[in-house]
Amino acid sequence: MRCLPPAKICHAVLALSALTSAVALAQPVLGITTQGNTGGLVVPSADVLSVGSVALSYGNYQDPALGALRPVHQNATLGVGLLPGLEFFGRFAEYTMPNPGSIIVNGTRDISANLKYQLPLFAPGLPKIALGVNDLSGGAVFFQSAYAVATQDYGPLGLSLGFAKGKNILGGGGNKVFDGTFGALNFRFAEHWSALAELQSSQRHLGVRWMSSAIPALAYARVVAQAQRDSDSFNNLGAQGGGNSFNLSLIMPFGNKEVRDERYQPVEALIMPAVAATDPADAALPAPRVAALDAIAAQLIDLGLERVRVGAVGTAVVIEYENHRYAHNDADALGLVLGVGAELAGPGATRIHAVAVENALPMYETAVEVAEYRQFLRTGLGGAVSDSLRWSPAPTYAAGAVQWAQARPGPAARVRVTLRPELRTTIGTEIGALDHALAANLQAVVPLWSGGQVLATGMAPVGNSPNMDDTGLFGVFKPRSGLKTLALQQTVKLGDQWLNRVSVGRFQYEANGAEIDSVLQAPWADGEWHARGAWYDRIPGSLVWADRASSISYRHALAPAMFVELGAHQFTDGSRGPSVEWTRWYGDVGVQLFYRKGGSTRFAGFELTFPLTPRQGMKPGTGFFGGTGHHPQAVRTRLTDAASPGNYITPGAVVPLRLELGLDETHRNAGRVSQAYWLSQINRMREAFYTYAASGVLAQGAANR
Repeated sequence: MRCLPPAKICHAVLALSALTSAVALAQPVLGITTQGNTGGLVVPSADVLSVGSVALSYGNYQDPALGALRPVHQNATLGVGLLPGLEFFGRFAEYTMPNPGSIIVNGTRDISANLKYQLPLFAPGLPKIALGVNDLSGGAVFFQSAYAVATQDYGPLGLSLGFAKGKNILGGGGNKVFDGTFGALNFRFAEHWSALAELQSSQRHLGVRWMSSAIPALAYARVVAQAQRDSDSFNNLGAQGGGNSFNLSLIMPFGNKEVRDERYQPVEALIMPAVAATDPADAALPAPRVAALDAIAAQLIDLGLERVRVGAVGTAVVIEYENHRYAHNDADALGLVLGVGAELAGPGATRIHAVAVENALPMYETAVEVAEYRQFLRTGLGGAVSDSLRWSPAPTYAAGAVQWAQARPGPAARVRVTLRPELRTTIGTEIGALDHALAANLQAVVPLWSGGQVLATGMAPVGNSPNMDDTGLFGVFKPRSGLKTLALQQTVKLGDQWLNRVSVGRFQYEANGAEIDSVLQAPWADGEWHARGAWYDRIPGSLVWADRASSISYRHALAPAMFVELGAHQFTDGSRGPSVEWTRWYGDVGVQLFYRKGGSTRFAGFELTFPLTPRQGMKPGTGFFGGTGHHPQAVRTRLTDAASPGNYITPGAVVPLRLELGLDETHRNAGRVSQAYWLSQINRMREAFYTYAASGVLAQGAANR
């Protein structure tokens, strides 16, 4: 390295790096700033969240540019690594003072969004460089700024230098929150500990950070805690400020699930025995033995799959199954079916056809070569399986051609009950920092015949903030108690590509009507059309302001687990307009960014979808009870501009039709059904087999080879 002036500083850095290299570890020290981005205490670095990582943060720092320290000063952020090099953060900031005699506080409450992109520069010796924008849009500007930052690591020492261009704060007398040159030093002096020093304009920050080890029970999350002392800062009254503050973060690398599955190695006792050489007499068998087919069915039923039926078409094994127990992702159930089928089918079997059904209605088929899948289970090398795996939106065999080993499908629950929360919130209003109303949504499904069922949902309020009480200012948000939905539903497939559901009954507590949900696969593999509609005999009231709502959209798969969807809507308030949604799944967690426009009203927001049930739920019996595998929770804000800066709370405005039970949730693995998706999940399928099924297969003998 050639040292540039001032050379003494450069030499000191090199010496410090050499002396302390013993504590430099491969795992980077990644923290969340009070602004809502990756970095140090207050200023960002050029690091970004890894793809699929979700970061939650809470702290009590207040920037002095916003005035004298308020009695209530807090920041909360939620960040996601959206794509390689790109992170998104949503931030809620509150710096307020109680206003005696009024429910309206004095001070600042604000919701903002931040983006940061790390440039793809990978040449040796080059620093990391990132560009970022805080407080992306809106008329009420408090934190808006754009910046560039470079970060270079020297062993345990990280140096960052950048420049920010801020915008005048709304009502701040010309002050800017993040503006000018900034720099930071991060020194990792022990395995879990770092010391930090930062300079931002006239502000100086010193602090210490602690990072935990990865916590397997929390998806290998890490807890990050930091404390800081701020000095030499000035508020807009000219008084010198400073003080102590803290920030606590939880960083969860959900996007690493695929990496962990790829590296997964089962314990030695569970590894399947070597495949024996085929006996010539066995090779002459025309089809798998009936005993082997019965053994497959018994194992899958014991694993909690429903309507299991196993048969043969020539030398191919056909397995029909219905999955409700493994609710995070149907890839788990598919891994059990393919693994158990391949191991127990016997030497006469050449191919496994796994057919997912829903209420006895065949949905789609996934097929793979037996010999190649057996080898994959043992080695973890998926190349041959990737070449042989085929997915189809319908079974590829003639129904009458299957010789079933069982006279009828296996048992299935007669009633399925799902408990899911319904949480409604308002964030950052003049009335309250976080007003909320929580209710329990108890959903019961009674299967009747192929594709037919009765759906009943009941709501029970659990608790709410005072402003969302019946007589509160936001009382309209509070969910009502009682029977919300009672409907007869019929799902039908028109050809192989078109899936439809019609519901008739009572909806939204008091309206009679009908709802439809329809998905049509496009002729090309990566696209599909969605249509939804609802027609009621009256306006239900509450947050639904119209007696009809509908939508039509086109969803295109940019990658196996990433979609963009363009739609046209008649929203539930009667307004009409377009929408754009970008969705990406990271393991079992989905992230969506959306924009919707109804009339002249525009909203943008962020939705996080996550499971609220164990990966392996209860074993079905006569009844089945569980939580939801895909619970969406959204935060949105009304888009404003300088001409119309009022971000008013408008309950129910520009809300798309969301059915009580949609096809994506019940029949389509939250929209993740395609050959490309299943190919991307083969390592998870193998891991699921060894986690849940391998011991049973070994006990069975993995025989007949």
